[in-house]
Amino acid sequence: MIGRVATFSQSLYLLNQSLGTQAKLADVQAQTASGLKSSTFGGLGVSAGALTRQQTAYETATAQSAAATSALTILQQSWSALGTITDLTDTISTTLASAVSANDTTDLAATAQGWLEDLQSILNGQFSDQSLFAGTATDATAVNLTDYVSGAADSYYLGSTDERVFTASDGQTVALGVNAGDPAIAQLVEALKGLINGTSDAATALDQVQTGASDVADLQAGLSAGATRLQAIADRADARASALSDLVSTLKEADLAEASVLATQYETQLQTAYSTLNMLMSVKLSDYLR
Repeated sequence: MIGRVATFSQSLYLLNQSLGTQAKLADVQAQTASGLKSSTFGGLGVSAGALTRQQTAYETATAQSAAATSALTILQQSWSALGTITDLTDTISTTLASAVSANDTTDLAATAQGWLEDLQSILNGQFSDQSLFAGTATDATAVNLTDYVSGAADSYYLGSTDERVFTASDGQTVALGVNAGDPAIAQLVEALKGLINGTSDAATALDQVQTGASDVADLQAGLSAGATRLQAIADRADARASALSDLVSTLKEADLAEASVLATQYETQLQTAYSTLNMLMSVKLSDYLR
């Protein structure tokens, strides 16, 4: 029981103050031990809402960066595949130009059949088990050039008419590839079809291949521009995530230097309060009546 009646009110006041100081000391000691302002959202008080918002924004930015980086990888694979098609058209053009120059009427059907098979292999290429040239139908085979050239099918393209794109959080879109049904590709297919079926001569096929090759180069340039945009999107998301990470840390993490100073202050206050309490509890009523 608290000491004397004469000092009861003072003692009670000091005791209440000491309990409050003890709670503050326990709080800063916990901050020092954990490095956090609080182990619970509730303990953050008015900062809890801000922390939740910034944490969500950070996670969104991180996800955007990861998605853009993944999309960039897909786009680069598509760009590389178009480069392989360009290499093939160079080979075809060189052979056809030589035939035209020499006025060589040798049947090119067998050679063109080999080129067709090479083109079909490229267009049916996949990355991570997903078709590169089938649009949004990533699980579909993009083309069947063999049936089309033989007349067994009216169309060679088996994919989706919808373009595969990446959509950023701000709504901007970036194409990740080219559909094999694109006119640039179709021009090449028709050139080879004519050679295989004997309905086109080397000169006609050469014109078609050169036109198609030029258009493929344009498609590749478009993907290059898209890659630049995707990289910029990823970089902006990374920068935002970094800034938000710092902000989240500021909201969550304790200022250890400040916590140490406060702990010392609270310990001093408690020592003073306990000393005063001890003195008050030893005071007798007769001391006041002398």
